[in-house]
Amino acid sequence: MATISEREKNLEIIVPNISKQAELFYVNLVGYDKIPNILLKYENIIINRFKNKGAEAKFTNYQDINNDDYFFTIDDDILYPDNYSDVMITNMKKYDNKAVCCVHGSNINMNQTSGFHKYNRKLYHFISELGENKQVMIPGTGTACFFKKNFQLNFEEMETFNMVDPYIGCFLHEQKILIYAIKRNAYWLKPIITQGREIFGSNPNKEIDLLYLKTFKK
Repeated sequence: MATISEREKNLEIIVPNISKQAELFYVNLVGYDKIPNILLKYENIIINRFKNKGAEAKFTNYQDINNDDYFFTIDDDILYPDNYSDVMITNMKKYDNKAVCCVHGSNINMNQTSGFHKYNRKLYHFISELGENKQVMIPGTGTACFFKKNFQLNFEEMETFNMVDPYIGCFLHEQKILIYAIKRNAYWLKPIITQGREIFGSNPNKEIDLLYLKTFKK
């Protein structure tokens, strides 16, 4: 998880539930003056600190896990259910761990000439019901699960802050790894109302469109 200091209170809600579902819980603090007390209560939490970093910080420890491990990426403004890891792993096993599963995901209409990310995508939002697993092009990395040995990640290619979902979607496409938004009830994942800055709405849409053209128009 990558978390910004404005959302410190959210950690009181998220951390206890996620910590009990994970062998290791990597928490990447961005812009925090001190380590929140809640993070010091759990032995399985590993903390990284950054002065300035985008949402891609949630992948900081990807290379540190074992090849046969699952790597979950979560956000600091979502409440996850008690069975989150079990349901996600069950779905991963349906695809022999060779796909990536997510709750939030989108498909891009590449028949258009521009505005792919902002105007020409179909979104399967994490709060919405989904009656069956749907293949998507771009995973919402606040709701995603990866199987380490089947997905290679190059941090050096993530040059622009807060483009992590497009970058990961394009990396997966280039490695021929399918992505599935999973079947679920509405509000299986619940949003946490937040104050302060938001990543959504401040995305570098021009750079994202150029990345999509480079990747999906080959």
